[in-house]
This record gives sequence, structure tokens and C-alpha cells, in this order.
Amino acid sequence: MKIDEEQKWDDEKKVDEPRDSELGSHFLKGDFVVFKAENKLFRVPLYQFTGGSEVFQTLFSLPAGNEEVQGRSETDPIVLPPTISADDFGNFMKVLYPQGTCSWFTFPKAVWISTLKLSSMWFFLHFRNVAIQRLSEKNRLWDVPPTERVVLARTYKVPQWLLQGLRELAGDRVLVSHSDAKIIGFETAFKLAHITFGADKPVVPVNKTLSTAQYCTLVEPRVDAVFDAEVQELRREASTYAPDVNQG
Repeated sequence: MKIDEEQKWDDEKKVDEPRDSELGSHFLKGDFVVFKAENKLFRVPLYQFTGGSEVFQTLFSLPAGNEEVQGRSETDPIVLPPTISADDFGNFMKVLYPQGTCSWFTFPKAVWISTLKLSSMWFFLHFRNVAIQRLSEKNRLWDVPPTERVVLARTYKVPQWLLQGLRELAGDRVLVSHSDAKIIGFETAFKLAHITFGADKPVVPVNKTLSTAQYCTLVEPRVDAVFDAEVQELRREASTYAPDVNQG
């Protein structure tokens, strides 16, 4: 008798659930998931993780067996590795779940770098492309200097940023400073110096001063040639994320 009653309750529950054709644009389904980054807890809807990342879609579709599913409560959160700070994860959540009147266009640079980091790590392909787009745009809120662009390009596999950053550094007509060389790598700084001042320097006619645009026109092909192998390797690595990823 008890089994029959439970079956009847299940059948009634299924009848009460609305059909997909009855759902409006903001009928959110699903559960919440709890993460822990450093000493901070985050409780967010599950749908962005299962719908936006193949990594999490696979993780949450695995059978749990007789064990309680991790991440369903504050006492048993999904503990993130130490390489993911609470600030990084919190910044990413701001993009995945904007609150109030927050707009993507008002988020600071740190939010988009965190988004690029975690979307690349977890294969949130849409949000990775959005982060690349936002960090590529010029705006009044912040700037991405060429040295930082080179580092981000190498770390998160964005080949067009590598060329942009190196071209800009070579176009400055000065040696890369020691502090900048530590950021981009001394081998890279040496190659840029060789392009600008060594045997590969642009041939400038005697008594002729080139404008910045003219100088860059001469320098950029040399930068492209010297760093071509690295750029091609970045393009191969970037293709892992999506066939239409911006590759410059």
C-alpha cells in the first residue's frame, strides 16, 4: 500500500510540472551548488556550470552511487584548489551571475582577467571569448599595457595579443627596461633589442627621420618573422577551446 501511495505522489508531481512550451524566458530550473575558495563559501545556481562548461557538465552527470553529492550544502562544498583564489572565483561569479544593476561594461580589468583564467581552465568557451573581447577593447576604465598583454597571451593562449604586445614594444624605439624584461622574459627582450638595434634593425635612409607609423611599418614584419614559431604554437593551443576563437 505504501509503495502505491508513493507511486501516486510521484505521478501527481510529474503532472504538476509545467511543459516546456508553457515556460517563460525566466523560469529557472535546477539546483544550487556550493563552492569553497580559500576560506570563502559561494552558493550559486548550477545551470551555468552544467550548461556552459563541458568539464562541469561531465562532473555533475557522474553517478554518485550511495554517497552524498558534494557541493549540495555549506557543510560539504566543492573545495577548489589553492591556485584559485576567492577573489578570482568571486570575480568570475560576477560575470556568470550579474547582480542588481551591474553591467559587464562597468566591470574592472581584474574581473575580466579572472574570467579569462577560470573560463580557460574549465572550458567555459562563451565566457572565455567574452573576456578576450572585453580585454581587447580600448576603454576609459583601464588599459592593458604591452608587457601584460604578452604575459596574458602566453598564459591563456591568445595569439593575437602576443603579436600586438611585441609589436608595440618594438615600436617604442627604446630598449626594453630591466623590469619589463623580467616580466616578458629576457630572451624575448633580447630578440626585441636585436630587431630594433641589431642586424635586423630597419634600414633608415641617412638624414631621414621616420614617423612612428613609418617606423612601425618597417618593424612589425620583423617582429612577426622572429616570433612566428611561438605564435603558430599559440594558435594550435588556442584551437583547443573553439574553432572560431579569435586568433589574429
